[in-house]
Amino acid sequence: MSATMDNLATVLEQESRLTESEDLYKRTLAIYEKIFGSNHAVTAIGLNNLANVYSAQGRFQDAACLQQRVLAIHEKVFGPDSPDVGRSLNNLANSYCDLGRQDEAQPLYQRALRIIEKKFGENSGASGLALGAMGRALQDKGRLEEAAQYLDRELKIDERVLGPEHPHLVNDLRGIALLDIRTGNYADARARLERALAIAQATFGARHHDTIATMINLADVDGHENKWPDALAMLRRASAAMEADGQNNAQFKRFTDLDASTIEVVWHVTDGKPDDAAKNEAFGAAQRARETQAGAALSQMAARFGAGNDAIASVVRRQQDLKASLDSLEKRITTELGAPDGKRNDALITSLRAESVRARQSFDRTGISCLCGIIQSRTANDRTDPGLAQARRGAGLFFQYERQKLRVRGYPRNQRLAANSLGK
Repeated sequence: MSATMDNLATVLEQESRLTESEDLYKRTLAIYEKIFGSNHAVTAIGLNNLANVYSAQGRFQDAACLQQRVLAIHEKVFGPDSPDVGRSLNNLANSYCDLGRQDEAQPLYQRALRIIEKKFGENSGASGLALGAMGRALQDKGRLEEAAQYLDRELKIDERVLGPEHPHLVNDLRGIALLDIRTGNYADARARLERALAIAQATFGARHHDTIATMINLADVDGHENKWPDALAMLRRASAAMEADGQNNAQFKRFTDLDASTIEVVWHVTDGKPDDAAKNEAFGAAQRARETQAGAALSQMAARFGAGNDAIASVVRRQQDLKASLDSLEKRITTELGAPDGKRNDALITSLRAESVRARQSFDRTGISCLCGIIQSRTANDRTDPGLAQARRGAGLFFQYERQKLRVRGYPRNQRLAANSLGK
């Protein structure tokens, strides 16, 4: 019964039916804990699967709490140098990165890499995954030269093990290209992304997640090279693919960067003087943020339309302060949730969560105020603007506190545990 529920939960997760998947994983976990106990390797499977759903939902602190338990179980059952410990370390490090705790994530990635290389060899496919994760952690910390070495090793391993046209190379190439962009090496970035796009289109088709992600990255290169019309054309191409498939594919999620970048690029294409068509395109992107949770990013990007407005600038600064406060609260909550049994302060956790909710609400309100101010600037000279009603509806979007970054992670994002892989 539990195996059937677990399999169904996995299918629902892959279809992005996360609430239903979460419910089944919780029921499966309860069965595992009742039959095997709270510190059994099979129970760790249930904990890990539930953590993956939390991560997909953006509940990174909850995911990290469960992943800490998984790691503790694996270390106790299999020993500190088992491959399962390596996978658990990598998953926990991913969550720490999502929480902005890169300093804590890096030693976990390093330890995971040592374990995997010792078990499978330095040039194994498993080691390639660990190398990529380590490289991206270093990239996030700004240690770009070191990051490049790890990412290049990952790509070479995957090319040798999987072949030069394997779809896994799409994210390998994108990872190095993003590093090239940060170091100003736009020619190499473009070459890698064009290769990645060709592989993605041939393997997945024009409407696939990875294909569209690569298009957005190419638009970023165009922007850095001041090829703004080309950037806008690529973003429109990505948006058209998104719209063509997004209504019917349950796994499809709009990238936050797409709408934010569209606003930025429209501003440049029009040289800061958008006509009505350009304004409508930009504000259409802002309105879509209501569905895609890109509000925080868009509020900052869209502020360019209110450039010179001191009131808007003040609101943006207020948002930055609130975000810093929220980051601190999330870290404290995660720390308390990960406390050992008998030492967790549930009253403090409840208080911290309530404070986090209040801070998040303030952040949301400042985002709405920012966009409202932009809309007022847009219509200051024309109170009868027929687009005003639509723009006001766009201002009703509910801003999220944390922009979800378009960045490459390990592939797969968090590694799933299976009963037949334990301890091997």
